[in-house]
Amino acid sequence: MSEISKKIIEKIKDEQIKPNERWKLLMRDYSVWALGGFSILVGGFAVGVSIYLLTDHDWVIYKATERNFWTTALMLIPYFWLIILIIFGIISFYNVRHTKRGYKYQGYLIIMISIIFSLLLGGILFATGLGEKIDEALYTNVKPYRQLIKHRSDMWQTPTKGRIAGKIIEIREDKNIVIVAFGGNEWLIDITDAKRHPAVRIKIDQIIMILGEPIQNDYFIATEILPWMGNNLQNKSFLFKNGKPPVIERIFKQRAY
Repeated sequence: MSEISKKIIEKIKDEQIKPNERWKLLMRDYSVWALGGFSILVGGFAVGVSIYLLTDHDWVIYKATERNFWTTALMLIPYFWLIILIIFGIISFYNVRHTKRGYKYQGYLIIMISIIFSLLLGGILFATGLGEKIDEALYTNVKPYRQLIKHRSDMWQTPTKGRIAGKIIEIREDKNIVIVAFGGNEWLIDITDAKRHPAVRIKIDQIIMILGEPIQNDYFIATEILPWMGNNLQNKSFLFKNGKPPVIERIFKQRAY
């Protein structure tokens, strides 16, 4: 018996070291794998919501109306969800590394597999509309979340940049309408010479997007009127169960002055 082996045996005897029970080792291993799987799941949520947020914006219009388009584009990146993805990616890597056979896998391989699974899950969540619903639930119920994420409705509260959107609350003949914007303030809109998208219907409670020029604090001359359509609130069935109001109504209430 070698000298090292003797020292190890002596240490075991002196310190009365006993092997862990098998079930404890298995529970630890399963817990680590479960946490790693949960991390990938959260990563999938982050990807799904991020895809929804990025595709929900009117990029063509922003490019036409923003002086510094790329600065605006960088501002609209959902950094909150990217940070979540990175954090839980690190947790996933750490947990897989600390499983029974985790040491056998190369670091880059663990990271790549984690990213691939998160992307696949995120793509499925986006395709099935769950990414949108997760964002909707957080937006409706978590006030700080509204301040962390730039939504499409935020970008249409910029009359100084020629964009405004809201719900029609009054029609004055065929020349003027009054809308309540997402921020809760009312605007008188001159629509005399405005071009209208074929899907636009000038009627009470219709939600529209308007391009044009602000003249005063509450007066806006429209050059083009577009429907609030696309991968967003009005185009999809956002009515809640039990007769609750649609999300668009909640936005008006939450942002009202």
